[in-house]
Amino acid sequence: MIAAARWAGFAHDVWVADKRGVPDLRRFEDSADGYYQLHLEAVREGDFSKRVTASWGLIARGRDSLPYLMLMLRSSNADSREDAGGALGWLGRKSGDVVGELLTALAHETDHQPRDAIVVTLGALKSRAAIPALAALIRSDGTDGDTRRCAVESLGKIVRKRFGTQDDPESAAIAWLDAHGG
Repeated sequence: MIAAARWAGFAHDVWVADKRGVPDLRRFEDSADGYYQLHLEAVREGDFSKRVTASWGLIARGRDSLPYLMLMLRSSNADSREDAGGALGWLGRKSGDVVGELLTALAHETDHQPRDAIVVTLGALKSRAAIPALAALIRSDGTDGDTRRCAVESLGKIVRKRFGTQDDPESAAIAWLDAHGG
């Protein structure tokens, strides 16, 4: 288990990041369980810095983190669901076949931040199974603007179209969906 004092500082004090803000994941040497416990502690305490450290740690542990990320994705805590969605996106293909879990979580998600994290992750995983859910978000009048933009971008990643470079990305995505039965 991770000693709390070890992670008492801000996340930027713990690692050196590259120009994208990504730390050297080799420096995260604790177990997936340790980073999950740190995440739970961070959520309890409302400590965003610890949440960031725990998320990078779970990403660094790769497939070993999947059981914990699935618990987080199903959590009643919106921060946990958001962090799980983001971490699964970073894991990419290493995350295995989690698209079904993500689609189930998306169908039940009511908070904006976790929903957007899940939508972005579905795009990163490039699974065509996500197209109907993304299409529903894009077409729904009830979808907030940020989520709609995330869904348009994710659809573009899946179908290899750069809707974001169009004058009206949402209309371009809807035109693609109409032409392809989506």
